[in-house]
Amino acid sequence: MNWYKKSQQNWSSFPRQKMFPFIHEPGYNRKSTGYLDKDLIANEYEEDTDFNIYHVTTNLSGVISSGGLKSRKELGNIGLGGGWQNEASNMISVTYDYNRALKIYNEIKWVCDIIKGNAKAYDIWHSVTESLYDPWEYKSVKNVLYNFLPKNIAKEIEEGQEDENTLDKYITTPKQKYDFFTSLEQEVALVEGQSEDTYDSSVIGFTGSFEDMLKINPSQVAILQLVVRKDAETEEHIPMEKELRFRPQDLQVVRYYQP
Repeated sequence: MNWYKKSQQNWSSFPRQKMFPFIHEPGYNRKSTGYLDKDLIANEYEEDTDFNIYHVTTNLSGVISSGGLKSRKELGNIGLGGGWQNEASNMISVTYDYNRALKIYNEIKWVCDIIKGNAKAYDIWHSVTESLYDPWEYKSVKNVLYNFLPKNIAKEIEEGQEDENTLDKYITTPKQKYDFFTSLEQEVALVEGQSEDTYDSSVIGFTGSFEDMLKINPSQVAILQLVVRKDAETEEHIPMEKELRFRPQDLQVVRYYQP
């Protein structure tokens, strides 16, 4: 369901909405537009971008109990954020597009399936590379397949001589599949970053170790809507990822949603 195309439904009417007041304290901004380049907003963002402020957490109960967010640095560098290069561990990464937040939410859920062994390597390949018109034309992307498979098998796949089950004969364990996934993500991110035609990155950027990802409970994943202190400064805006980064103390949670 497209959340805001349904007449901007109130999150308070959604299941599991509790604990945080929708009416926030004075002195906070609900919208992110003041932190974005106006020309960029006018020319590059979809008409239905709502510019609210979102963060996807993997520890909802922790957020509820503490009443706020903590950076990866405060958590001992555990958690997601900072894009595929794992930057700004002292900041909280947020997005101003609900569709991006929903993509992050769904990708985390899917990665939870990958680390449990419930995903096919073939599906991982196609899902991560589908943003590229022809992944085989990019040597760095193609080389990921050659790094995980015997070279003769990888060549046969490249030439279309193998079926979709072939990858799963060689990329078998959950850890191999997660490593395959993150390796592909990194190379696709590099390709997109070098393209003048890409303004919306398809990559979320999972930089956590396999062991850390195993600790994520899918039921603890949630989309948070935030407000930001009016005098707060953002250190960085990453347009391709529709991302802003703020200090934890400048953010306040107003509600959450688990699609």
